[in-house]
Amino acid sequence: MEEKEENYNMKHDKRGKAIVINIQTYDAPNPFELKERIWSVKDVENLKQTLEYLEFDFKDYQNFTKSQIEQLMKEQASDDHSKSDCFLCVVMSHGNEDKIVTSDNMVISFEEIMAPIQLCETLNDKPKLFFFQACRGNNEIEKRVKSRPDSGQSNSGEKISDCKPRDIQSDSGTSNTNKKTQIGAKTDLLVYNATLPGHYAFGTEAEGTFFIKSVCEVLNDAYKNIPSPNNLPLTKMITIINKKVENTEIMVADPVYRLKKEVYFEPKNVSVVITYYLINV
Repeated sequence: MEEKEENYNMKHDKRGKAIVINIQTYDAPNPFELKERIWSVKDVENLKQTLEYLEFDFKDYQNFTKSQIEQLMKEQASDDHSKSDCFLCVVMSHGNEDKIVTSDNMVISFEEIMAPIQLCETLNDKPKLFFFQACRGNNEIEKRVKSRPDSGQSNSGEKISDCKPRDIQSDSGTSNTNKKTQIGAKTDLLVYNATLPGHYAFGTEAEGTFFIKSVCEVLNDAYKNIPSPNNLPLTKMITIINKKVENTEIMVADPVYRLKKEVYFEPKNVSVVITYYLINV
């Protein structure tokens, strides 16, 4: 694909790091009465296949405490990303509007997770892509649910959610700074939430969460038209993901798009990518 000023440079030596922080279990005693997120096993499996296919350096981190997540993000920010196209991070847990619960039953805000990466000098003018899979409240999309006689079930099994039985309150170390204001001041940033503020995020144990499943299905088609110049840009892929999630009739995804240019996932090695696609996708 011809390099254009309106596109990010995706021709570095490496695609970049893709890290997945997955909180599946929570230490006892569990003050929020949170269920084990056994469905996240499928999400991690799907993400690994998709992100390695897109030539990311993939690594997942399981059941981290708050301090471990803070340290991890500092380490990621201190790495040299000068030879990378971008940085991608997926965070999955139970949560509320702008925070997730860590394995030690603490809470950490989305902004706290993202802040170190936003300050990383070797990621200046490069896409920083964050995906948050967590409930953001206890509401459902009522009009859509009422239109479905089987609203308690999905086509592939019992409906589950990354919700919390009890309200998740901030601990004393968590900032209450307005998230939208902070995110709005940043550029070269995508913050993609599985659901709207105040609402559930659903899925099934067999197939994983609807949001992560949709993200992977769409990103798996990123190279579908290679080497044609009609390769899908990220903005178009987000539109398709939004439609897929909304077609569940119980969820609406919530992207915050602060990228200045378009992102095309151009393959580093076309023959390897095509072979991987034929075998795995």
